[in-house]
Formats: sequence, structure tokens, C-alpha cells
Amino acid sequence: MQIKGEYTYPYSVDAVLETLAEPRHIQAKHRFLGARGVRIHTCKRDTDRFDLDLSREVPAEVPQIFRTLIAEWNEVRQTEHWQRCADGSWHATIQFQVHGMPIELKGEQRLTREGDETVHKVRMDLTCKVPVIGHKLAEFISVRIRDTLRGEFAFTENALREQISSQPG
Repeated sequence: MQIKGEYTYPYSVDAVLETLAEPRHIQAKHRFLGARGVRIHTCKRDTDRFDLDLSREVPAEVPQIFRTLIAEWNEVRQTEHWQRCADGSWHATIQFQVHGMPIELKGEQRLTREGDETVHKVRMDLTCKVPVIGHKLAEFISVRIRDTLRGEFAFTENALREQISSQPG
């Protein structure tokens, strides 16, 4: 199942990536989204690359039918490998490992300049490895992921707004 998200920030690509790559932002964003135990294993950035490896526990408020498959809290390991493109945009591959859940989740992100704004596009592929009810489980998880993406986009825009407004001049 494919999951897509898109958001437009009224800021430069570099400003958006700088915020996305800031460890304090990463920690705060995931706590805001309800995660606990957020641990950043790798957060390295230079002019053309950004690599992130983090883990966290996320809550799963699940319907009764899925409670044997999904724990109340689930450990998620997320890796992102960003690369600056020749046109100034940024592209990333993303991979999620959700311990104890029969799913595979991977995809890509892109930050591109459009006029005076930056468009952040996310595309993920979700595969559920459960016979019979796997499609229903994938639908449930995809709705949660879309909600999380909306929360991440809004949190990041707010952080950018605060960062820009606090700069002198």
C-alpha cells in the first residue's frame, strides 16, 4: 500500500533541512507526536549529506481485532539518508523497522524549491505480512501514518516560524 504526504513551507530548502536535521527539533517533534524513549543514534550533516538513525516507542491505540498483532507501545527504528541534488533540492531514502509488527515500511522524501517556497513530499510503501486480515491492518496503519505526517509537517512549520521570528533583524 502506498502512502503519500505533501506540505509546502514558506521557507527556503536549506532552512527546512536545517530544522529537520536539528537534534533538538527531532527529539521535540517525536515527543509532541506522543513517542517516548526517543534516542538519536546518528545525526550527521555536512553540505551535501544528512544521515539520521533514531529509535523511539510509539503508542498504538488499536481496535480489538488487531490487539494480538500490535502491542500497546511499539519500538520503531527509523533511518534516513539525505543527499543534496545538483538542482539544490534534497532527496532521502527512509526505512522503518517496527519491532514485533508484521510490516515493512520504506520510502523516500524530497525537498524542492517552488518559487519562494519549499515543497516536502513523502512517499512510503507499506507491506503487511499477515494473511486474511493483513489488508485491514495495513489500512489501519496507513491512516495512523498519514495522521503522523500531518503532525510532523505542522510541528516543523511551527518550529521554522519560531526560528525565523527569533532571528535578529
